[in-house]
Amino acid sequence: MSKLLEKTSLASLDRTFKKFFSQDCFVTLYRVLITELRDSPTQESEVPLGTEGMKFPQGLKKVEKFLLLTSVWYFPENPMSFYIRLECEKLFGKELENEYRVLCSSKLLALGFWLSQDEWNDWDFYGNILRLRQGGKVYSLIHLRLQSTRRVKRYTGYCRGYPESGRWTPYRSKAVLKEKLLTELQWEQRQFLRHLKLLLILKRIRERLELENW
Repeated sequence: MSKLLEKTSLASLDRTFKKFFSQDCFVTLYRVLITELRDSPTQESEVPLGTEGMKFPQGLKKVEKFLLLTSVWYFPENPMSFYIRLECEKLFGKELENEYRVLCSSKLLALGFWLSQDEWNDWDFYGNILRLRQGGKVYSLIHLRLQSTRRVKRYTGYCRGYPESGRWTPYRSKAVLKEKLLTELQWEQRQFLRHLKLLLILKRIRERLELENW
């Protein structure tokens, strides 16, 4: 059995996602987040200054991250769409940075990304991925992380049990091990590999969309 969404068209996937993201788990997520946003006492804009970020549940699976970011295209009027897109950049990290760039670029590219993946076929997608574990309850654990209003104890420069407290100088700090530093060549190689991976993802998307006569 091939690992592609061969029987799913772009239009049918769009309809499927519209229905899927209208489920209670996502509607509730956006409603709760916008409520927390509006209740922030320091709100001065769509993204309140009193917000440090978003709190995600531990062990969020890769496909769940993809679904979370894809959902922003189905809540375009909700201010949280922008904020979720912003926070997902940190959630995806370096490992999934190319997937992040594609999924948040446009709705067309996001749909093309799902259609072009070779990690699941039609049965996997509709039978497992869209069902999610625990009926999507994992998304009920996502909340805004607000800044603490508690007063922070003034730092005096001294910490009990630490001999260098208050007397730190650059010369007494521990040197960084040379083997832990990336050479310029290693950094360029990693950047080049990331770029190749992005090009491969976009190539697959283009080929899949061409089958749709797009």
